[in-house]
Amino acid sequence: MEHVNEIKQTKVVEPTRLAPAIDTDDDLGTVLFSNGSRGPSCIVADCKITDAILERVMHHENLHEITLKRCDFTHQDLQVLSAFPLEIFRVQDGHVDANCLRVICGMQRLKLLELWNCDVDSAAFVHLAHTKISWLQLRCSQSLKNKGEFTAADLDSLTNSNSLRYLELERTKFSPGAFHGLVKCSAFALNVSRCNLSDDDIREIAQMPKLVYLDFVENPKLTCTGFKTLLKSKTFRVGAADFGSVNSCDFTAAEKHKLDPRFYSIRGALL
Repeated sequence: MEHVNEIKQTKVVEPTRLAPAIDTDDDLGTVLFSNGSRGPSCIVADCKITDAILERVMHHENLHEITLKRCDFTHQDLQVLSAFPLEIFRVQDGHVDANCLRVICGMQRLKLLELWNCDVDSAAFVHLAHTKISWLQLRCSQSLKNKGEFTAADLDSLTNSNSLRYLELERTKFSPGAFHGLVKCSAFALNVSRCNLSDDDIREIAQMPKLVYLDFVENPKLTCTGFKTLLKSKTFRVGAADFGSVNSCDFTAAEKHKLDPRFYSIRGALL
């Protein structure tokens, strides 16, 4: 375990989770390895990350993808994992504080970051500006601040990233006016399905300078006014909306086609 201890240089108090903590012994956890299309990958699930678990992971060389499911970890643990040439890093049902996100953003080759059902300190979003992350998934998650809702200031931090192409915010909570923070975001594809959007939110999203694809199904508050605002965007090409609502609007067949989820498809590699 010597090389693991060398990487861990400082001792910190582990953060308090908003989500329920996992009460399990290390030997009840799962560590799985596989070879995917992009290279070797590893899934660690249902455990507290310890030096022993890190040793098991570090025995495998050149991992390209790591997933932590329902795990308790510190930024020191992630610092150890950053020794791999990771392109994909996923956290599901976890607590991601500012130090953890800072370490993740320091992974030089990272292209996809997925935070699924996580408690996230959005103050560290500023570190995303200096990464090569092109695909960011912040799904079913909540902020550690502002009663769990992400704000315009949080999303504005994402606008400083020139690498971000695909942003997924499905089933995530946002405060009123939060989407004003995306008006300068460079992403060309956005998923805000099931986010309780309003027509005002769509007006802000439609200002994104490179927006081409928009998935915004199951947002029942949207009206024809919001749909019309989006259709006026000079860059918007294809969307996925609730077609029952769109069909009731006085749109041309071509306009309805652009919002029909049956024809929604993103072309071009995202990674």
